[in-house]
Amino acid sequence: KILPLSRRSKAVPLEEITRVSCCPFRVRDYNLEACPDLPRQAPLKMAEFLIKVDLGLAYFKNNTGESQLYLAARDGLPEIVKCILMAACYSAYGRSDGQTALNATIVEGYFDVMEALVRAKPELIKETDHHGRTPLHYAASMGDHRTVQRLLQLHIDIVYISNHDGVSPLHVAAYRGHTNIIKEIIQCCLDSGELLDLRGQNTFHFAVLSGKSSVIRYILETTELEGLINQVDNDGNTPLHLATRERKS
Repeated sequence: KILPLSRRSKAVPLEEITRVSCCPFRVRDYNLEACPDLPRQAPLKMAEFLIKVDLGLAYFKNNTGESQLYLAARDGLPEIVKCILMAACYSAYGRSDGQTALNATIVEGYFDVMEALVRAKPELIKETDHHGRTPLHYAASMGDHRTVQRLLQLHIDIVYISNHDGVSPLHVAAYRGHTNIIKEIIQCCLDSGELLDLRGQNTFHFAVLSGKSSVIRYILETTELEGLINQVDNDGNTPLHLATRERKS
C-alpha cells in the first residue's frame, strides 16, 4: 500500500492509485516506507515502475485536470517527461483550462524540458490555451530570448498567430518592454510589425500604452517600422494620441 503523507490515516492500495487526487509520480507526496517493494532511488525510477505496473497512469489526470506530463514539465523533470512520452506518445499533455505542458515549462524557465517536448510533440508549438495564446506568446511575455529563438527555428509562422483579442506575440513583447524579443521577431518576419489587434492597434500603440521607453526608442529608430508611428487604431488614435491621453490621465 502507498500512504499519502497528507492522509496518513488512510492507506491507498496500489490498484486504486488512479483514484488519488494528487499526481502519483510526485513521490514526495507519498510515504514509501509503507511499500518496501517500490524502487526508491529517484522519482524517475518511481515513474518507470508505476507506468510498468499500469500504462493507464500515464493518461491519468488529477482533480484539477492536470495530466502527468503537465506536472512533470511544470516541475522541471526532463527524464520523467521523456519516460512518459516514450511509454505513451498520446498521453494527455495539458490541464482543464487549456494550459499545455509546453506553456508551463516556458513559464517556469526549463529549457531542457521544453526541448524534450518540442522534439517529441512538435504540434504543441502551435497549440493554444483557452485564451488563444501560443507558447510564443508566453516566451515573448517572459522575455525568454533563447526559447523565442528556438520556437522560431521550428515554426516561424507562429509569429502570426494572435490570441482571441487579436494580440500577437510581438504585441506582448512590446507591452512587456522586451526589445530583444521584438528585434528577434522582426528580423525573422519583418511584416509582423503590421499586425493589429481587434482594436486596430499595432506594436507601437502597445509600447506607448505600457510606457516602455526602450521599445518606443527602438521603433522610432528603425526605418522598417516607421509606418507604425502615424498609424491610427479603430478609434482614430495614433500612438501619439494615446501618449498624450495617458500623460494627461
